[in-house]
Amino acid sequence: MLATQAVCFWRGRIQFLDADYLPAAPAQKPYVLVYWGDNSARFKEVFEQYGVFKPSTDSSTHNRDNNQVLGGNILHSIPPNTHRKHGEGSGNLSWGYANANSKKKKPIKQLYFEWEYGGMRGKTYVRSHLKEEVTALNESKAPVIEILELLTYNPKVKKALGI
Repeated sequence: MLATQAVCFWRGRIQFLDADYLPAAPAQKPYVLVYWGDNSARFKEVFEQYGVFKPSTDSSTHNRDNNQVLGGNILHSIPPNTHRKHGEGSGNLSWGYANANSKKKKPIKQLYFEWEYGGMRGKTYVRSHLKEEVTALNESKAPVIEILELLTYNPKVKKALGI
């Protein structure tokens, strides 16, 4: 769904109303609004001010609405490669946004390595000079420890490796 439909990754938390239409506590989870329909240009017009917009990849909708929007914010597709030999941990590369809930800073697309190793779990930002190497190791299903050794700038990774 996120790969083909127009979506808006909502910044901040949505404020709900109680039975008397007064503001209640904000939502505790982030939101993604997904659009199905034939007017994604209008969806973009209304919602892009509230978050990061990703246009539909459906070619008929794309051509009709000419959604060339925020090209730098389109999520890249990296296939998950979590199947490793028993005892080597698990890991997956994914794209996310830093500052997604900030009202002062623009969201920045970042690559993260989500991992589980030695009884610990974490999500570690992959620094730009390591992206190609980490991606290659992940695609070759290298043991998670090999990837974690590159990411030792993260204190949680250091602890997991006993450094």
